[in-house]
Amino acid sequence: MPHVNRYRAGSSYASGKLIDLFKKKPCESKTKCVDMLISSQVTKLEMDDALIESLDGNFSMSVKLTKVHKGELLTVDNPKYQQLVDNYSHLKGIQIEEFDTKEQLPVHVVLGSGEYARIKTETKPHIGRDGDPVAEKTS
Repeated sequence: MPHVNRYRAGSSYASGKLIDLFKKKPCESKTKCVDMLISSQVTKLEMDDALIESLDGNFSMSVKLTKVHKGELLTVDNPKYQQLVDNYSHLKGIQIEEFDTKEQLPVHVVLGSGEYARIKTETKPHIGRDGDPVAEKTS
């Protein structure tokens, strides 16, 4: 069997739908062994360089995104952020920049731990009791 690289947990991923919007060839392709719950699979992974920016334009970072051949990576129930801020005292004063009203929200990018560390700020997280939502300021 040819040598293959193993999947790394700290990688960042993007949906095929989002990557296809870039309309460019991948900057890199690799053959990797991806471990799943009960099996492993050798597959070709395509990576694209992207620039991720904050909504206010005050922050940007380059990231290498691995393309996942799906329209969206996953969907999540809309957390209805303003309701959370209104209902939990430890979240008072937090400003949210997401106002989508759909019941289900698509996720097109998942950042790896290295990229998450780059967007964290030194602002102390807002933590309530066990089971309460947590808010953390990011760039």
